[in-house]
Amino acid sequence: MKITVFFVLGFLVSSSVLVNGLTNEEHIQTQLVSLLFEEPTFIDNGSSATVRMNGAPACVYQPGQPVLPMYTTTLQLPFGSTIQDVTIQFDDIKTLVLQERIISAPAPFLQGISGKPSEVPIAAEKDKTTDFYPAQWMTYSTGGGLNQESKHVTFFTLRVYPVRYNQATETLLYLDSCDIIVTYEPLANDPFPSQAKNDLVIICPTQFVLPLLRLAEHKNMVGVRTQIITLAEIYRTYPGNDRPEQIKYCIKVFLEPHVKHLVSFVKNYIFKV
Repeated sequence: MKITVFFVLGFLVSSSVLVNGLTNEEHIQTQLVSLLFEEPTFIDNGSSATVRMNGAPACVYQPGQPVLPMYTTTLQLPFGSTIQDVTIQFDDIKTLVLQERIISAPAPFLQGISGKPSEVPIAAEKDKTTDFYPAQWMTYSTGGGLNQESKHVTFFTLRVYPVRYNQATETLLYLDSCDIIVTYEPLANDPFPSQAKNDLVIICPTQFVLPLLRLAEHKNMVGVRTQIITLAEIYRTYPGNDRPEQIKYCIKVFLEPHVKHLVSFVKNYIFKV
């Protein structure tokens, strides 16, 4: 079942990755990501070199830092899951001493501005350190939202850096394989209702209620459960730092995990907060 929200404002209207899920006791669960990488290859650019690695098609790209291979993927965990631990396991670390420096990412520039983009010096002597870049073999981030099936999930984005580089010694460290274990705890109860109360919600200023009543009555007669809610009622009832946020919380009440469409028509109306 889908729920549609109408605003009436102003006028009527693959890589080598193996992912397995393992369930443990006491609601703790794990996801395993297994990766394989080939030995890095190098492209000679004259004064510097570009490094590539099969199995890590992306790259970490930060101005002034070496451009290195990266693998990234996003896992979908149950909505509201708490990450307990993320660990990386590998057998050994291989080392290469390079004859050429790895190319660094240039500084960004505005398109249309005359002149060449500013360049970032490659491993300037004063900027050299004894640290390897990136500082870790992996990083991750999380966020909540709707997936392609309109289901609420927790997105777990993993970034693996199988190549790390020391600009001072021109030394390269790399992995040929690794396992990442993500341990998390899902919510005990689903925070979203299992059944929608309405199929159609109309949000409008108070002066539009009477003209829209006929539409709501017609929709209810043909089996489309419809409710009208005014902006004034939303501002009185729902929390929020400003009026757009109050409307967001109102919509959240009607939003279902199986929502297929959220249709908004916001025209000729300015929120005054």
